[in-house]
Amino acid sequence: MKLRRPNLLRALLPVLVLTLTGPVHAQKPAPGETAPVDSSVRVGQLPSGITYYLKHNAKPARRADFHIYYKVGAIQEEESQNGLAHFLEHMAFNGSQHFPGNSMIDWLSTVGVRFGENLNAATGQEQTTYMITNVPLTRPGIVDSALLILHDWAGHIALDTADIDKERGVIIEEWRQGNNAQRRIFEKQAPVLYNNSLYARRNVIGNPEVLKTFKYQELRDFYRKWYRPDLQAFVIVGDFDVDSMERKLRRTMADLKPSAVRTPKATVTVADNERPLVSVTSDPELTATSVQVLFRERPLAERYDGMERIYHEYIRSLAGRMLNERFSELSRRENAPFLGAGGGYGSVVEPFDAFFVGGTAREGEALRTLEALYTEAYRMKRGGFTQSELDRAKTEIMRGTESYFENRNDRKNGEFAGAYMEHFEDGTPYLSPEQDLRITRRVLDAVTLEEVNAVAAEWVRDRNSAILISLPEKAGAALPTEAEVLAVAERVKNARIEAYEDSVQSGELMDASGLEGAPVVKTESGKYGSTVLTLKNGVRVVVKPTELKADEVQMNAFQKGGQSTVAEATDLYNLGMLPAYLGLSGVGDFSHTELDKLLTGKIAAVRPSIGSLSQGFSGSCSPKDIETLMQLTYLYYTAPRFERSDWNVLMNQYRSLLPGVVKNPNYILQDSLFRTVYGHNPRVFMQLSEQVLDTVSLERTEQLYRRFFSNADGMTFIFVGNISVDSLRPLAEKYLGSLPARKGKEPQWGDYLVLPVPGRVQNVYGTPLETPKATAIELYTGELPYTMARSINLEAIRYILEMRYTKSIREEKGGTYGVGVSLTYQKVPLPRFAFQIFFETDTTRVGELLPLVEQEIRALSEGGATEEELTKTKEFFLKQYRDGLIHNGTWMGYLTSWYLNDNDRHTDYEAAVRALTSETIRRTAAETFGQDNVCTVVQLPEAESE
Repeated sequence: MKLRRPNLLRALLPVLVLTLTGPVHAQKPAPGETAPVDSSVRVGQLPSGITYYLKHNAKPARRADFHIYYKVGAIQEEESQNGLAHFLEHMAFNGSQHFPGNSMIDWLSTVGVRFGENLNAATGQEQTTYMITNVPLTRPGIVDSALLILHDWAGHIALDTADIDKERGVIIEEWRQGNNAQRRIFEKQAPVLYNNSLYARRNVIGNPEVLKTFKYQELRDFYRKWYRPDLQAFVIVGDFDVDSMERKLRRTMADLKPSAVRTPKATVTVADNERPLVSVTSDPELTATSVQVLFRERPLAERYDGMERIYHEYIRSLAGRMLNERFSELSRRENAPFLGAGGGYGSVVEPFDAFFVGGTAREGEALRTLEALYTEAYRMKRGGFTQSELDRAKTEIMRGTESYFENRNDRKNGEFAGAYMEHFEDGTPYLSPEQDLRITRRVLDAVTLEEVNAVAAEWVRDRNSAILISLPEKAGAALPTEAEVLAVAERVKNARIEAYEDSVQSGELMDASGLEGAPVVKTESGKYGSTVLTLKNGVRVVVKPTELKADEVQMNAFQKGGQSTVAEATDLYNLGMLPAYLGLSGVGDFSHTELDKLLTGKIAAVRPSIGSLSQGFSGSCSPKDIETLMQLTYLYYTAPRFERSDWNVLMNQYRSLLPGVVKNPNYILQDSLFRTVYGHNPRVFMQLSEQVLDTVSLERTEQLYRRFFSNADGMTFIFVGNISVDSLRPLAEKYLGSLPARKGKEPQWGDYLVLPVPGRVQNVYGTPLETPKATAIELYTGELPYTMARSINLEAIRYILEMRYTKSIREEKGGTYGVGVSLTYQKVPLPRFAFQIFFETDTTRVGELLPLVEQEIRALSEGGATEEELTKTKEFFLKQYRDGLIHNGTWMGYLTSWYLNDNDRHTDYEAAVRALTSETIRRTAAETFGQDNVCTVVQLPEAESE
C-alpha cells in the first residue's frame, strides 16, 4: 500500500517555500557544473535500447498521455523519399501488428479518445512525435492497449500496399491545402536561410510527384532504417503508479529487439558565408511585406552543458525581451518604419541557432524597414542595453517563474512531455518547479548588464547572416535588388547610431483615494456554488472561489445590449475598430508603452469589448494583483484614452495591409460567404475594406465607446479562481461600486439582429489561385426551440458527421485532408442553430464529393446513429465534460451562460448525454436539416468557375 502523509506535507510546505524563496547569493555557474533534474521522473532504458520517461501527475484525475518521440525527420530522407517521413507518420494510423486497418482509431474512440484531437502526430525536419492524450485510466485494459499502440508504432507498422495507395490522395490534399503563399515563400527562401544545405530541400510535406509515384519499398526502407530503438523514447505522464506503469511497459515491449544495423545519421552541415546572403521574392497571394535578418550562431547545446547552458539561455532570453520592448515602443509611434517588429534568439535546426530581427513593412517600404531593423540591431550591438531595461526584464522573468511555482500542483499532463523530449533530443535539463525557482533566482541575481551586452554585441555581423524579404506580387512593381539590399546593410553598419535612452515609469496606476464606492446591499447564494453580491449602484458581482489553479483569477463582465442596439451600419464599422485600437492605446494617464513599464512584475490584464449582444470586459490576474485588475477595469470604464496619434497608427497599419489582404483567396472566400449567407446585408461586412476605412473616425468611435460604458447599472461581473468572497468584497465596493450608474430600464438586447437568408442559396465563383483547388462550404441554418437535450443531440450530430465524413470523403475517397463540421446553437435572443461544413479538394472532384455531404446528412436524418457511433459519442462527451471541470475557464463559461443567457449547461449534463439514442439523434437531425435552409459556397480557380 502506498503511504500518504498529507498533514505532514502541508505542515512542511511553508518551510519549503521559505527555503526556496529566501536569500540566494549571486553565483555564476562554474564550468562543468551539472544541472539538476526532477527526481520524480522515472528515466530508464529497455533492453531494446528504447529510452523511457515516466511521470506521475494527478491532473486530470485518472487520465494519462502516451507519447513516442523519434530523433528522426525529413532530413533523413533520400531524394527519392522526399516527403516520406511525413507519409510514414500517416501510415502509423492505418494498420499495425495488433491494430489492423483503422481499428486503432475505432477502438480509441470507444473510450473517448478522438482522432485528431487526442490521437495525432507531427513530423519535422529532425524529429517525429506520436501522441495519445487524455486517455481515461478507468480500467486496466485501456492502459494495456495504449502501451500496445506504442509497441506497434515502435516496430510493427503494417505499411500495407493498398493502404499506402489510399493514403496518397489524403496527403496530396494536405499538400494542396497547405500550399499557400507562406509555404511557397519559405521554399523560395530556404536556399538562403539554410545556405543551400540539405535542409533547403527537405520541406517535410514533400512534393506531389514523389507522393504519387514513390515505390512502396522506399517507404518500408525508411521505416526499417530509421524507426529503431536507439532513436526512440516513450514519454508517459498521468495519474498512475510509476512502478506499476514501468512493469507494464517492460512487459509489453519485451519482444522488441535492438537493431542489428544502426546506420549513423549523416552529419548535415550549413556552410559559412562571409557576406550577407540575400533573398528577395514575391507571391500574388501574400498579404504583407515581410523583412527578416538572420545571424547564424553555433548551437548553445554544443557550446555549453549543464548549469552553464541554463545560464546562457537566460542571458539570451533577457536580451530578446529587452529588444522586443524597444521594437514594441517604436512600432506605436506615428510613421514608424514598420507596422510591427520583433527579434530574439533561438534554435533553428541542429547545425545552428540564430539571432534574428524581423518586421512587417508598408507597401513599397521594404528597404526602409530593413534599415530600421539593422539600426536597432546595431544600436544594441554598440550601445547595449541599460540597467533599467535589464531590471524590468529580470523582474518579468522572475514573476513568471514565481507564478509557475505557485501553480506547480495544478499542472496538466500536457505541460510535462515537451521537456522530457528535449532532454532526449539534446540533453536539455528538465527541472522541477522548486529547482526552476531556485535556479532562476540564482541566475538572474548573477547575470550582469555587461555580460548581456557582451553576448548581444557578438550577434550582429556580416558573417553567417542572411536577409530575407518577401512581398506581395504586383504588376509592374520592381523588387528591391540584391545590390540595394546590401547597400542598406552597409550604410547602417557605417552609420553613427545613438545609444538608446530608457524612460523609466514610476508612480501609481491611479489615485483611488477619492473613490466613493458603493456598499453591498444584498448577498445571496448563486449558481454552481457561487456567491452573488449586489452593490448599491446596481452592479452585480458573482464570485466562485476555486482551488483549481493557485495563481489565477479570471474575470468576465457583461451587460445586455451590444451591437444589437446600434441602428446605423456605419456605426458598426467604428465599433469594429475598437479591438485593434484598444490594443494600441493605453488607459488613464498612461500610454500603452508607459503602462507596460508601470505594470512590470504584475500579472493583470483587462480587455473591453462590445459584442453582438452585450458589452463588457474580460480579464485575468494573479490573486496578488487583483487590485490592479480592478483599477484597470475602473479606468477602462471611466478613463479610456482616445489619442489621435494612436488612431493614426492604426489607420496607417490598416491602409498599408489593405491592398494585399483584399486579394487573398481566404479574404475573398469569407467576403463571399458573408454576402451569400446574409443577402448583402450592410450590417455584415469585412472589417478591413476601403469602404470601412473611409467611413470610420476617432471621434465617432470614442462616442460609441463612451455610450456603451456610461451606465453600469445592470452589469454583471463574474470572478472565478483563487479568491475568497471576503477578500474581493471591499475591492468590488471600492472600484466597481464607483462605476457611474443611474437607475432606469433593465438592459436588454436590441432589435437589430441579422439572420441568414432562408431557403436554398448557391454561389459558385472563381478567383485567381496560385494552387488550383476547390473550397466548399455548406451552411445549414434555422430556428429550433432551445433545450439542453436538443443541444446535446445537435452536438452529437456534429460529432457523428465528422466521423462519417472522415471515413467516406477522406479515407474511402481520398478526396480531402479533412472535413470540418462546426455548430452554433443559441437560446437567446432567438433560438437558432447553424451547422457549417467545410472542405478543400481537387477542382475536378468537388462535384463528386459535395453530394456526399448531404448524403450523410440524409442518412442520419432517416436512419439515426449506429450503436458504435452512440458509444463513441457518449464516451467522448462524458470524458470531455469531466475533464473540463478542473479548469476555471469551464466554470466561467457555465456562470456566464447562466447569468447572461439564463442557460444551465452544467446541471444534469451527464444524464442528458446518457439519454442520447439513435432515435433522438435521428429526430433532431430531421427537424434541423428538414428546414432546408442551405447556403452553398464554392470557390474555384478563376477559369474553372464558368
